This record gives sequence, structure tokens and C-alpha cells, in this order.
Amino acid sequence: MKFMKIVLFFALLVIFTANGAHATLSTWRLVGTVNNYSDPSFAPPAFASLGESIIIDYVIDDDAGSSSYFYWGVNSVTFNGETSLTDGGYVFAYPGLTAMNASLIGSRHNDAVTFISLNSFDETPESNIYLALLDIANNIKYGNSQLRLDFGSNSVFAIPISLSQVPEPSTILLIGFGLLGLLGIRKRTKR
Repeated sequence: MKFMKIVLFFALLVIFTANGAHATLSTWRLVGTVNNYSDPSFAPPAFASLGESIIIDYVIDDDAGSSSYFYWGVNSVTFNGETSLTDGGYVFAYPGLTAMNASLIGSRHNDAVTFISLNSFDETPESNIYLALLDIANNIKYGNSQLRLDFGSNSVFAIPISLSQVPEPSTILLIGFGLLGLLGIRKRTKR
């Protein structure tokens, strides 16, 4: 009985913590494979060589304000192990094209990426940022998307493989405590 009370206490603690100040931010992970360059003579960094996998984490403000198809919600981008704030990062859902773009603030000392653009060709404009991101993720499955990384005047193109929302650690903890509770109940009923 004492074990169950402890599990319940921690589960409630996780629930209330998860609904706090970070409730409007979500992380979306994009995975892609480099397949082309804008200039064949361009020598990109090793991580952007042909065939290399690229992983980008976008921190999105789910309650971002909008202005006719634009959602100003891309707060930061983690790419190649470095996090950069964005200068007007946005998702837009215009008839014919849904995209997520991020201009990175300042020069990035390790990889020199200045702009990241994920374009998804879609006829349906969406009413909020979450639905627009789901549209992009769905279109990636069907090959209707393109990722572009700008290194100054040169660009590297990649084929997006997946875009998915990353679960928050508190959600994972909540699931873990729930499983512990079920295990405790099962153990108790076997006695």
C-alpha cells in the first residue's frame, strides 16, 4: 500500500510539472539524407557530404501568433549538436506550399549554416501551426518535400525522411510511473 501511495504521489507530481510553463513548447525532429549541392564545386563540411544523414530539432511555440498563413513559432533549431536561436523562424501553410524556415542568428562557428528551409508541396492551408507540421510530416512520407541548408551563397539539398514530435521527458516519466503502478498492483494481487 505504501508503494502505491509513493507511485501515485510521483505520478501526480509529474502531471502537474508537465502542465507548467513549458506546456506550449514542443520539439519536432527532422531526419534527412544529403543528395545534392547547388554548385558541384562547393566543398561542404563533412556532415553535409552526399549520403550523410542530417538531424535537426526544431523547438516550436504551439501558441504562436499568426498572420495570414504565417505562424511565427520556430524559436530555436538544434543542428549538428549546436542550438541557435532563430531570427524570425516561421511555419507557413499557404495553398500549394507548406514550409518551415529558420534564419539562424549570428555566424555558427562550427558549420556556417545560415538558413534552413523545409518545403512541403501541399494544397491545403491549415488553421494552426500544429496541423501545418502534421501536414509536412505526412507529405514527407509521400516524397513531396525538400530540405535546403544554406552555407552563405551555396546550398546543400537533402531528402527529408521523417518529421515527428519528440515526447517530453515528463511524459516518458509519467508512462514509467504508470507501468510501475500496474506492476505493483499485479504483484499485490498475486499474493
